Amino acid sequence: MTKLIKFTDKGLYCEQGDFYIDPKKTVTKALITHAHSDHAIRGHKQYLSHYRNIPILKIRLGSKIDVMGVEYGEILNINGVRVTFFPAGHVIGSAQIKIENKFESWVISGDYKIENDNISESFVPVKCDNFITETTFAQPIYRWEPQSAVFNDINKWIIKNKSKGVFSVILCYSLGKAQRILQNIEIEGNIYAYRSVFEMNKAIESSGVKLREYELLDINKIQSGDLLLAPHNFVRSEIIDRNKYSLAEASGWMKLFNPKSIDRKFVLSDHADWNGLNHAVKESGAQKIYTTHGFTKTYTSWLRKKGFDAYQIEDIEDKI
Repeated sequence: MTKLIKFTDKGLYCEQGDFYIDPKKTVTKALITHAHSDHAIRGHKQYLSHYRNIPILKIRLGSKIDVMGVEYGEILNINGVRVTFFPAGHVIGSAQIKIENKFESWVISGDYKIENDNISESFVPVKCDNFITETTFAQPIYRWEPQSAVFNDINKWIIKNKSKGVFSVILCYSLGKAQRILQNIEIEGNIYAYRSVFEMNKAIESSGVKLREYELLDINKIQSGDLLLAPHNFVRSEIIDRNKYSLAEASGWMKLFNPKSIDRKFVLSDHADWNGLNHAVKESGAQKIYTTHGFTKTYTSWLRKKGFDAYQIEDIEDKI
């Protein structure tokens, strides 16, 4: 019996349904777990994703793309394959995609995190026979502090910067991290968004998400006590005197990295940490675990030692 999912050079392929999930190359029909560029590329003939991703995909991939939206828990039948999207908790609109027929079931988790970030729909465990998990931070050293503690540190840092007469800049992804910070910080000053973050916020708001008040960056208005949310290319733009602001970066990679270009780092990730990954794997109840995107070799080895039937997708890719 042919597996419901094949691992191809284009990505995860469901032959019975004749669709791909987060394909790496252009295809006719693509099911998209979320709108980050490493999961949603240009050129597919048709896109299917959670409905909140529609405006995000259009701003990133072009307004004329053919994209259909689906709600969490809504059941679709694609050529006899039952398809359901479930919350992944990664960013707004992110989903785990469950596909099943009368023989087997698969959950393709995409990227996910376990902690509720107060803006994305929270991750829910989904039972299946086969579970495909990311391994971005699949090392024991990556264990996140509760986000309440991280945001408490961010709030204190902003207050300290105000006392120094400078405003605060946090480097973060335009989709996901920027909105998470926006919704969870508590400051007295104004919050500004760099243009790419501003445009992403507007796309997200058009899908029905209510964001906290913010403004497009105005270098003539921003002052000490304010916060600017900006992508990493902000530093290269040099549009503002470096002496006027304190610079921080928010990322899970800050757990180990210490960039000399920033004044402060905050360990804040939209991916599951070591404990979160293990929780998701266990709760899936899956007979087989497949790893991808990250520390696949070490995590697969560890899962096998724990008694799981685990495989690296890259090792079993079918060239078709």
